Amino acid sequence: MISLGLTITLVFILMIGEWIETDAKQKKRIIMEDYSYYLQNEFILASEAKNGYMREFLIDNDIENIYFDIRNTNRVIIINYSQGDIAKLIPNTTGSIQKGINVIRKVNQTVCINC
Repeated sequence: MISLGLTITLVFILMIGEWIETDAKQKKRIIMEDYSYYLQNEFILASEAKNGYMREFLIDNDIENIYFDIRNTNRVIIINYSQGDIAKLIPNTTGSIQKGINVIRKVNQTVCINC
């Protein structure tokens, strides 16, 4: 009888542990998705602005203790973190995004990041 009680308790503890781990992964995913939308909006804002638009923004080394890498092509921004990649479409852009201070501009109808 005691071993049955211990087995049930152990299974319950394992189920709770799995639920907590899944919840933590979902929280990380949501945080990084939100951050990717924020960055995507920086590019969209610049593309819709008038020529001469300029804005500085900071990309920290981590977001809520989630470490990540960031890069862009001329049409996509990609965030890589422990659970995979998040890619967002951006307006046609020249230059490269980086951690630290970034300067985004619109010059001659073209969005430029750190150019």
